[in-house]
Amino acid sequence: MSVPPVVPATLNLNTIPSDELAETLKNLQLQNQALLQENRTLKATHVPQCKTKTVVLEEAPDSDGEGILNSKDIQRLQWAGPSLVVFCYVWWDRLAVFGHNRDQCKEELDLLRAQLSEWNALSKEQQSRIEDYKKKKMMTESRKSADLIYEDIVPIEVFANGNDRSTNPRCLSLLGYDSTRKRYAQCPNLLFPEGKAFKNGPALFRSSALVKILSHVLLGGSSLTTGKKTQSTNTVLWGKSAITPGAIAFAAIVARFLLTSDKSFTETGESTSIPYAADCQFYIKTIEATLNLTSTMKMLEYFDRNLFLPKRNVRGLVVASAEEASDEEEETIL
Repeated sequence: MSVPPVVPATLNLNTIPSDELAETLKNLQLQNQALLQENRTLKATHVPQCKTKTVVLEEAPDSDGEGILNSKDIQRLQWAGPSLVVFCYVWWDRLAVFGHNRDQCKEELDLLRAQLSEWNALSKEQQSRIEDYKKKKMMTESRKSADLIYEDIVPIEVFANGNDRSTNPRCLSLLGYDSTRKRYAQCPNLLFPEGKAFKNGPALFRSSALVKILSHVLLGGSSLTTGKKTQSTNTVLWGKSAITPGAIAFAAIVARFLLTSDKSFTETGESTSIPYAADCQFYIKTIEATLNLTSTMKMLEYFDRNLFLPKRNVRGLVVASAEEASDEEEETIL
């Protein structure tokens, strides 16, 4: 490569004609470009020296031809790659081939991300409101049918308008209220058959009130009076076919709430200070920790047989028929 002559640094530029000075500057620019190009080529093609002998792979004899790119093409692309990237950015910014330059596209992307984040927050808030509305609706409907839910357990007069359940002896007994400590039992008599607690724990959650609450929620209020269900019930809408520990725990909490003087269903009772949320989690953990026990299996079968058909439990095991089960412990109540 021929290199243009370099202008001496001691040369007086005032004595050089303008045309010669322009030619000299042009030569300097060409020389600079040539050196830059040669430097890029050396960087792209430089291979570190290695003492070991390199192995050259020969082309297979049955090859149809050379590859798409040879070594010179690869070197040329390596040298021109950065320039192509810069050109694409300039092309994007100046011609706005996508409708906006890069800065505007980034601003628009950031705006869309912010809007998406705001929409997700609103969606979660709306979903939470819907869930709260469903809970309040279920509580209201359950309170309307409280006399049917506690039939043969609590006198119907207890649920009459204006009756204060906070002082009713029967309600306080079922809720396990300790007048000395002014606290309510976590597992009161209400959660046992016929509202009577036994020393043996297996009877826990075998209350008819819990089954009726779940029947009211899953099958509708008519299931408590006519024993019939429609196709538009929550059982069909939610795809429920077997009882779960969470459903039993929910029924236990509702059963306690209906006998209290609390006006609204909150995590902690406003007048009774019953920790509904904490007790619900306690019930779930208690059932899940004893799923392998025979008493818990029978308790799940008890709910399944009174709520769902065919008769099977949550683990998919075939439940014994009514004739094989104990008539005293597994009596159908609906």
